[in-house]
Amino acid sequence: MRAFWIRAIGIVQLLPVLGCNADQPVVVSPHMPASIEIRPDSSVTLTLGDRRQLAVVVRDVSDNVIGSVGLPGFGNTPSKFRFESRGPSWVAVDSTGTVTGIAAGSAVVVATFLEATPTLVDSVLVRVSAPVP
Repeated sequence: MRAFWIRAIGIVQLLPVLGCNADQPVVVSPHMPASIEIRPDSSVTLTLGDRRQLAVVVRDVSDNVIGSVGLPGFGNTPSKFRFESRGPSWVAVDSTGTVTGIAAGSAVVVATFLEATPTLVDSVLVRVSAPVP
């Protein structure tokens, strides 16, 4: 029987596990991604042609921000996210989470945090209205 080390938030514990190499430690990060949130969380309303930057935040189990896009004062990390518009082509969204109203109607914009297992996903409804003459 062999053993390996696990480190987690200041706790070091030796566990016997069959087939493990005692010389290869396993590190468990205290900053594992736990939640994702798009702000605003209910819906976004645009006029045709308008653009708006979505704010997206990922928090760990201790509620610390570990990834974000569109939040002043935080280290923005757009490369850690994938954005897509689902549904009719009324809304375009770029790789930084900026949405643009391209036709009157509504669609769902989905943000996925790429550095989490299981995948963290949130969505927001984006409504686009025609300009009032």
